[in-house]
Amino acid sequence: MRTNAKRGALELSLAILILFAGALVVATRREPAQPAGVDLAAERSAAGRRIELPATLREVSGVTSVDSHTLACVQDEDGVLYLVDVERGAVVGARPFGPPGDYEGLARVGDDFYALRSEGALLRLVPAGERLRVAAQHALSLPEKELEGLCHDPTRGLLLVAPKTAPKDAKRQRRIYGWDLTKRELLPEPVLELSLDRLALEAVELGLELPHKKGSPRLKAHFSEVAVDPTSGALLLLCGREQLLLVVSRAGELLAARRFSDELLLQPEGLTFLGPDRLVISSEADMRTPALLRVWTAPTWARPRPPAEGDSSSRARPD
Repeated sequence: MRTNAKRGALELSLAILILFAGALVVATRREPAQPAGVDLAAERSAAGRRIELPATLREVSGVTSVDSHTLACVQDEDGVLYLVDVERGAVVGARPFGPPGDYEGLARVGDDFYALRSEGALLRLVPAGERLRVAAQHALSLPEKELEGLCHDPTRGLLLVAPKTAPKDAKRQRRIYGWDLTKRELLPEPVLELSLDRLALEAVELGLELPHKKGSPRLKAHFSEVAVDPTSGALLLLCGREQLLLVVSRAGELLAARRFSDELLLQPEGLTFLGPDRLVISSEADMRTPALLRVWTAPTWARPRPPAEGDSSSRARPD
């Protein structure tokens, strides 16, 4: 009897072990979790062209256009401007400009470049042979910390600055600031103030899935980049942490929203247009995935919907 009992206990233990091992195999075969609201099939069909970047740009942050096929890029820690030919998919030049720093934003105005460091230093870079020279440096005194997004707004003659975080006095607000290129100073008031609560309601109306808190949709948005659509004048706001792109009118109305999967853009940081129709988004590397660029031609998902007949709202192209 004692022998049969031992045998039964052994068989039961073996069965439990087999079941546990089977469950472990099933668990490890599951696909990695993706952000809520991502349609993987639709995303893969509109994934854009993929360009892998070398290890020197593994922490690519700011990007801006040089011409119809060339990007200028900076990465978080190096005072070097890299040139990437998107037709060839290769780095074609490197132009040093300064010491290491936490460089996050990049914009081009004519022949000059502007680089933004996260603590608020704005550097104007001018050509100097094979290098770039720091012609001026300005300290942007803003209530937010971690300044990341930078772009040229030619319609208003401004550089637009997008902080990553919210001001202490308005946690559910996000602000976009303007740097006057003629006066070389910050405008006294933000050029745009956005309510995250209002954006959340508009995002749900557009079909974006969001978590809820106390019965209301909750949107988080940590801006990593800002760009101006050269066709419509709308603002594109890239949220790296949330893998999210928001398109808003000049009045702050949400026109489009798209969430990216890990497969498409693991950590989107940079955003710009090449000409009127090609959109480029850069993504930083991790231990398994290289830094890369995604290039889309005339992406309808990133364009604001046209104004209805007789509609004089901000969806119309600004004067």
